[in-house]
Amino acid sequence: GRGGGGGGGRGIGEIAQALEEAGNEEDGDEGAVGFGGGAGVDAETFEDGAQGGDDDFAAGDEAGDAEDGAVPVDNGGSGYNANAGTWYQARCGMGGSHDWTYSTTDTGAAENLAAWTAGLPQPGFYEVKAYIPECGKVAATKAARYRITHDGAVTEVTINQERAIGSWVSLGTYHFGGESTPIVELSDVAGDNERAVRFDAVAWSQRNDSTPPNGDVTQIVRKDNGYMLSLGGTDDMSGIADYDIQYRQLPKGGWTDWKSAVAEHQVWFGPDEGKHFEFRVRARDWAGNQETWPEAADIATTEVAQ
Repeated sequence: GRGGGGGGGRGIGEIAQALEEAGNEEDGDEGAVGFGGGAGVDAETFEDGAQGGDDDFAAGDEAGDAEDGAVPVDNGGSGYNANAGTWYQARCGMGGSHDWTYSTTDTGAAENLAAWTAGLPQPGFYEVKAYIPECGKVAATKAARYRITHDGAVTEVTINQERAIGSWVSLGTYHFGGESTPIVELSDVAGDNERAVRFDAVAWSQRNDSTPPNGDVTQIVRKDNGYMLSLGGTDDMSGIADYDIQYRQLPKGGWTDWKSAVAEHQVWFGPDEGKHFEFRVRARDWAGNQETWPEAADIATTEVAQ
């Protein structure tokens, strides 16, 4: 069952506020699990059974170092903060130990929240990875919910920690360099109950986006006296920023520039005046990579049921 400290359950919003305040305090009580931000956190048990714990020690892994050039933040190190909840510590992982707590699906019963904050050397795209240590008899959660703050946006990523034990698992690649601080958060709220949510190191590794995207007109439908085009496509890192669109009249018209740097994903073309047209797009990603015009059209008005 869940450890017996830390008081009653609190909502995630309340815990996040407490965590933010704790980051401004001095280091916590002697005997607390050590966190870089100084929140006093009671060490309920080690996984070797010390202090009467309920999870016997299982031989730990030798943690693999973060890749060269990465910016790692370990639990217990500078840039790591946690609220004063119910925490346990295991003697394995980056730096020789990591912290963990029991998972819950009930947000109202949430007790634990921690955050990793990085000082990155320069703005750019960074892949964020979390290390999942391999030890403990309490099985790791299959649905840990990491929240990544990047350039004012927040993305939630669900990770199967049980499947990733003993390795670095990617949380995705994001752009950092705006006004917001690069932060990764993890709490005890997960997709299952009574499993171990493991808190170890997080690392930011810079990535270069040099591959252009692949834009596409994904759908065309009749609307009023014209057509509604839906734009989409794929990009391997930074995402599609905008599109250029050309059209030509069937059967043998030449390509004509129609719209440039369109950020919307739906555009209306018309009136068609009873004629048929086909369309192609050229996409750009947020890193400035631009694809070449495709030789063939992406879609034509003849594909719409009249």
